[in-house]
Amino acid sequence: MTLPLICEVTPTSLLGLVRARIWPWKERRRVVILLFACLAFLRGGANITNTVRRSKSSFGRSAFTLIELLVTIAIIAVLAAIIVPAVGRAGFRSKVARCTNNMRQLGVACANYASEGQNILPSFPLPTRSMSNYHSISPTMVSFGTLSSLERFGVTPQMWFCPTRKRWDIYQTISRHARGHEIGSITDLINAYNYPVVSAVASLDMYWWVPRKFEGSDGLTYPNPKFSETRIPDGWPTKQSDANASVQPIASDWLLGSVDQESSGKFSLVSGGHSYGGKVVDSNSLFADGHVETRPFAALQWQMMSEDKQFGYFY
Repeated sequence: MTLPLICEVTPTSLLGLVRARIWPWKERRRVVILLFACLAFLRGGANITNTVRRSKSSFGRSAFTLIELLVTIAIIAVLAAIIVPAVGRAGFRSKVARCTNNMRQLGVACANYASEGQNILPSFPLPTRSMSNYHSISPTMVSFGTLSSLERFGVTPQMWFCPTRKRWDIYQTISRHARGHEIGSITDLINAYNYPVVSAVASLDMYWWVPRKFEGSDGLTYPNPKFSETRIPDGWPTKQSDANASVQPIASDWLLGSVDQESSGKFSLVSGGHSYGGKVVDSNSLFADGHVETRPFAALQWQMMSEDKQFGYFY
């Protein structure tokens, strides 16, 4: 009875597997070096150079035993288990850094906008036809005028979306399907919002905390502590010079929590922000002076409750 073919694996065949790019990471050169080092050690300290030279010989002239092969595979598997999560974590932190940079750029644009209008932050009336009542909106909803007003200060469509989430990719797909091209301008983004049903507002991938009025209303604004339960009663700034401009943000990452009905005032689930491995790690907040705070999960707090008291908006 013959042994399985795996018992007669040679350096040449192993090199063929590497060249076939079946390994889960890009740096295959390091894998080859590690592989031959392991094989040389297992064969009694043979010289690595000789091992590589034998790999150029014909198939089957210098085969390895099953034990040698299994030990080598085990070593590679352990290294992969260490390297792959580290690479994934590094990629996640890179996306968080891009989100932070986007918010800083947004802060610069808001400062430039405010400098042209008596320190007033970007705030455009919400169309009343976009909601059945006051409490049917959320901090994600702004008028299209908010998007258009900041485009001339360098804010691109992608800056309104957090790189750690997939919503930007969704709107790119919508634009390709509806318009035949990807989103390249704020007008393209507005068109994506208006497909397939015409919308009166943009639903951002972040919370916009600058209070805005409603069309046809002189005093009613949103968000407003007078109409919604908030953690801090001072509300949010409308000007860069407001006293609360340094403590209350003008924008923050989308972060939503559901109220735990069995425990008063506590939240059983919080989703959004910068999540990794199914858990919220941290979240960004932009302030009127342009600085951005990245708050860890332990420091995040609810800021405003939905009218039905089922959800809380966090930063």
